[in-house]
Amino acid sequence: MKRGLVLFDPNETPPEEYRSRLGRLQERLRADGLACGFIYGDVASSGDICYLTNLTIYWNQGVLAVPDQGEPVFLTKLSKRVYPWMRSSSVVNDIRSNPDLGRAIVQFCRERLAGRASPKVALIDEAWWPESIVGNVRAALPEFDFASVEGAVRDQRAQPSQSE
Repeated sequence: MKRGLVLFDPNETPPEEYRSRLGRLQERLRADGLACGFIYGDVASSGDICYLTNLTIYWNQGVLAVPDQGEPVFLTKLSKRVYPWMRSSSVVNDIRSNPDLGRAIVQFCRERLAGRASPKVALIDEAWWPESIVGNVRAALPEFDFASVEGAVRDQRAQPSQSE
């Protein structure tokens, strides 16, 4: 796990590599009929989010929302004062704060996915998620079909890229 100052070094891992990683996840989501995949991260488990974006969550909690198309969105409990640093040290541009991550996920789903008929979304590696978040999100979105998808990012991480 990274600690201390985290920088984005395009010579270490180029932005195209992160886009490719996100693209492979989006292909899997589409193949599984999923409108979006949500990845939880905290101090103990942020490797998947870091692998996809270079965001290292060693200070709090966050959820990376990866829609089947388009740019990812990082949902966090952190204040907006850290947005410039987070944007400069990752490939994520859309960052949203909410003191309640469950509520942030619900807002994202209603904003971005509500127009879809019977939207199906994935809580990737749900066993890592706090039950309070999972329970609140499922209760607030009864019209959504939730899938628990295991290893969607870790499967990719097991295959080193050329830059790695």
